Amino acid sequence: MFPLVTRNKSLLVIRRVITLCIVTLCCLSQANAHPLEQVDGLKRFQRQHSLSNPAAPNQTLQSVLDIKNVKLGQNVLNQAIALSEQGGEIHTITGGTRSDKVSFSFFQPYQESRLEQKLDLYFNKNSGFIHQINLRYVISSAYLSIEPVRVQVLQAAINKYGPPLSMQEVHTRVKQSKGEVKLQKFADALRDTSPATVAYFKKMSISRSAQITPDQQNYALFHSGFDQCYVWPKDNFNELLSFCGFAPKAANAANRGLEFSLVNFALEQIITEQQHQQADSNQLSL
Repeated sequence: MFPLVTRNKSLLVIRRVITLCIVTLCCLSQANAHPLEQVDGLKRFQRQHSLSNPAAPNQTLQSVLDIKNVKLGQNVLNQAIALSEQGGEIHTITGGTRSDKVSFSFFQPYQESRLEQKLDLYFNKNSGFIHQINLRYVISSAYLSIEPVRVQVLQAAINKYGPPLSMQEVHTRVKQSKGEVKLQKFADALRDTSPATVAYFKKMSISRSAQITPDQQNYALFHSGFDQCYVWPKDNFNELLSFCGFAPKAANAANRGLEFSLVNFALEQIITEQQHQQADSNQLSL
């Protein structure tokens, strides 16, 4: 009888030790967690998740280009933490478990005012993978010209991404020897690319008079409403980076600010398809 009691006590002690270890590990895990892992709009995602290639599951999919070292296809929680550690100020995330955008602001002095870089990450609300990135430059004072910022940022973009689409490349695409090109004509000439690419440029062509003109360096300027945009295409126009702003002498150029936007239509499609596959796998069957 006594050996049995001793054995039971030993088992009880072992169980208590195991329970204590589990509780300790949980406490350590929570202590090491980043505060953003507890934010309502982001805590539903797991940092270790990555977007995989359907044809090669061990291969991670990401965009070629990046904005502020953030790429399309990346995990929004990981990138939000990285941006926070770089000094970005996070905006309130609305929507709770249905949120699909997180924004960060970076500030720096600019003359007697300050310059804000507002970075928006748009992500799939179910998987947390980023499918669009926007970066907007705005000066706090509307009385200051944003033109010096435009010149500096455009040159920085050329240094990083290479030259944007040239007017010569536009002429080659539409089979036109010279002169301005209708934006609608350019969109129609992209029929050999994806339908999403064609739709992108048709949407940019707000009016029938919208044109593509050369700038002083013969880069193609896409006129979309009051905006003038440069475009960096990758992968046969499947991935597009644009840099837009009002004309330098426009009255509200400073209020409009300057904006980069990065999209990749193939990645966005894969993110959507994987979401649907996950939803189908969770359906109940009889």
